[in-house]
Amino acid sequence: MYSSRRQGGPPSWFIALIGIALVFGGFRLWTGVQEFFQTGGLLRPTASAIALETSAAADGSSGNLQSPLMTRYPTNTPQPTCQDYTVRPGAGVINVRRQPSTVAAVEETLTEGDPVCVLEVQGEWFYIDRDVNTRRIEDGYIFEGLLRASNPTPTPSNTPPAPATITLTPTATATKTPTRTP
Repeated sequence: MYSSRRQGGPPSWFIALIGIALVFGGFRLWTGVQEFFQTGGLLRPTASAIALETSAAADGSSGNLQSPLMTRYPTNTPQPTCQDYTVRPGAGVINVRRQPSTVAAVEETLTEGDPVCVLEVQGEWFYIDRDVNTRRIEDGYIFEGLLRASNPTPTPSNTPPAPATITLTPTATATKTPTRTP
């Protein structure tokens, strides 16, 4: 007669454990192969190697973990210089755009007399910071014909330079020194 009971062999929980190990091992092997090809054959360094490189870079030594230097704290990033401009009278409502193009998305609108912080000029567009009160630049672009300088620097006049003056300096003349004859 047929018996449904299995005769001998490993227990079912052991077979399930082996199956789980094979699945996770296969997954780990597959991700390792993918990483190998993505990095061009460079292997990922171990945590110990990363720690030694980090400490060597921090204290300038060659991997000595006993550094006499204290931890250096980050310094403040200087804010970029800002040139003050205002929206030109008669410009009405102008658009601040995401990119220097008339078809770019509009970030916000400004009205006549609003102050603007210009960071640099890029062709026919001003690269601006929309909120100068934060340390993060909230950038935008405004077409150059819509702004005017709030405190413009005076334009130098085109005056010719003064003619050069010639001063004569006396030159040394040779003097004869008497010599004795023996």
